[in-house]
Amino acid sequence: MAAPWMRPSFTMRLHRLNYIYNCHCLSFWGNVCPMSTHLSHLIKREFQQSRQHSSKNGDLKIPKKDCSQPLGKTHDPAQVESEWYQWWIQQGYFSPQAGGAESAPVFSLLLPPPNVTGRLHLGHALTGAVQDAVVRRHRMNGVCAVWVPGSDHAGVATQSVVERQMCAARGVSRRELGRDTFVTHVWDWTHRHGHEIMKQLQRLGLSLDWSRQYFTMDKALCASVTEAFCRLYRKGLIYRDRRMVHWCCHLQSTLSDIEVEHRRLDGPTYIRIPGLEEPVELGVLDRFA
Repeated sequence: MAAPWMRPSFTMRLHRLNYIYNCHCLSFWGNVCPMSTHLSHLIKREFQQSRQHSSKNGDLKIPKKDCSQPLGKTHDPAQVESEWYQWWIQQGYFSPQAGGAESAPVFSLLLPPPNVTGRLHLGHALTGAVQDAVVRRHRMNGVCAVWVPGSDHAGVATQSVVERQMCAARGVSRRELGRDTFVTHVWDWTHRHGHEIMKQLQRLGLSLDWSRQYFTMDKALCASVTEAFCRLYRKGLIYRDRRMVHWCCHLQSTLSDIEVEHRRLDGPTYIRIPGLEEPVELGVLDRFA
């Protein structure tokens, strides 16, 4: 059996202890308690062992953060949090094997994919913090835990952004380019600008297994979605039919209910619609079937 400090669950606890050592104290419900001499010695010894191991093995490019220097008089998040995350990833602490042996039970969790065009807001931070606590608890209890990150292609939002940029730069629309060429431009835009939210997730310190990162437009996922719809159709659980939809004259596409702003009209009203030069009279019954 491996020594206690070599076990992944113990090592993850030492990450927490290193942070405590960096702050020089423990805080419980607002009461500040000085760190014990034994705990300080334990952390320093583990830190020194990590430095020695890094010097002996040239494959470890990122050494463990040096926490022996005193902190400033005021809390500096950038100074406290720097260097840790990339070192965690390099050590493989977020991989499924980090929590226990191969025979250990498996716990898997999928991060709800945020829009690739978006930025983190309070809801993302709250959900990520709760899921991170659950995954870390399983991992420290010896469970083979994996938390899969990913991003959503954002549908109409991405289409609108990319088409607006193409129209301004080249004076062409997606219909003039064709579907395949336009999808290629969407992929290019995603690779250049679409990973800002992933960097923000890393800044939060979330223990995601980045080796499994996915995008909802990946070929494997698109094939899985097509297969799922075909199976549902064959079982009679979904159907195709003529139904009233929300049609956008500007995007030349249907919109979901959540993407539509509803307005109540008490009578005939002229409204300017994006993509049309003249206002359109709405609120009039044109035909009754």
